[in-house]
Amino acid sequence: MTSTAVAHDVWKLLPGLKPGRSLLAPEVCRGDAGELWARMMISDDMRHDPLCAELEALREAYGAWLLLSDGEHRYDQLDVALAVIVANRFESSPLWLMLVSPPSTAKTQTIEVCSQVDDTHLLSDLTPQTLASGWDREGEDGESEDASLLPKLKDKTVLFKDFTSILTGQRDARNKIFAQLREIYDGAFYKAWGTGKELNWRGKIGVLAGVTPIIDEQFAFNSQLGERFILYRIPAVNRKRQSRRALDQQMMGEDATRERLRWAATKYLRNFPRPQPMAPLSEVISVGIGALADYVAIARTGAHFSAYGEMTVSEPEGPARLTKQFGLVIRALALVRCEPINESTFRVLTQVAYDTIPPVRQKLLALVIKHGEVTVRDAAKVAKLSDSMTENHLKALARLELLEELGGRATRWTRSVLLRELMMDIEQAGKTDPAVTEV
Repeated sequence: MTSTAVAHDVWKLLPGLKPGRSLLAPEVCRGDAGELWARMMISDDMRHDPLCAELEALREAYGAWLLLSDGEHRYDQLDVALAVIVANRFESSPLWLMLVSPPSTAKTQTIEVCSQVDDTHLLSDLTPQTLASGWDREGEDGESEDASLLPKLKDKTVLFKDFTSILTGQRDARNKIFAQLREIYDGAFYKAWGTGKELNWRGKIGVLAGVTPIIDEQFAFNSQLGERFILYRIPAVNRKRQSRRALDQQMMGEDATRERLRWAATKYLRNFPRPQPMAPLSEVISVGIGALADYVAIARTGAHFSAYGEMTVSEPEGPARLTKQFGLVIRALALVRCEPINESTFRVLTQVAYDTIPPVRQKLLALVIKHGEVTVRDAAKVAKLSDSMTENHLKALARLELLEELGGRATRWTRSVLLRELMMDIEQAGKTDPAVTEV
């Protein structure tokens, strides 16, 4: 990328600047991180920047170890994981994201790559007593100290290798954990015990977690805590090639290779100081992020059908929380990738947004967006559900005003005015086909 091309993008992204005016103006970039942001955006050739060279070295080692999907987006899962840690260094609300894929499909290894970074904390399991124990223990200096983990996690990103075990755990314990996490996300947690001991915590904690697709079946999670998480679904790879790569890993030296990957990720992430300044967003990107947030907020709203076929649809959440989360993702992703906020970063954000919607609903919406209108029978083939269950999903989306039902001999479903407007704003921001979900 030439300096002229980069500068052209800079003026679009920083509307308060004029050609010839310093990118390092105090009102635009502050501190070392601001200079880093500007340096990455005005480099004559970003690939020659030492920071970008470190990213390429990390990617190459990561791709040599794990089998990734083909194409230009093959490193997205690594970039997203790195971006979560960088995003939680911003002075803002926390970012909680889950990497979703079946067992033995690289999500745990992707998370472990980041486990030696100073502001991360790796957890294999969580109980109701892990964060707030109510007990004291002897510290290194011989003095009594609180055994609760929560005070030690302030301003860190917690890495859960397997959140699935929490989702499938004993119901009472699981609900207590969900209640704790809900308060922690909001920045404050208070607990008192009968012994007179109290824990009064305020702070911020980020989360990067791995989970299997069972997350889509967890009504308790989605109703109690799901609104605080966004999702990225790791693309599937060829199973035969995956098996072959597993054998190759044994010859590469598994422990030594994993250690080298952790060291490379730690070295790279140390380049991003904290707190991180906010990168400006252009008007078209801001509108696109808002449309994505509104779309996801509506599309993931719960619906319930009684045994008599009566439908109850919850009130959709507001888009504010998702807008902030998506803003963090795209800013951090651009920093991690050593590139301005552009079509590529917006495409990844769009995929995160679509992945956050229940898969069946997103498949149906993508089908309607692609073809304009569909019948229940056609939709059922894509959703791999019965006609009656598919029709229930379509009715719920119509109740949420994303679809409209068309009359005639065969009932058809088409885009609502609201869905058309949202997709137009998303497409303008990404300059790409909004129906990226494979149908």
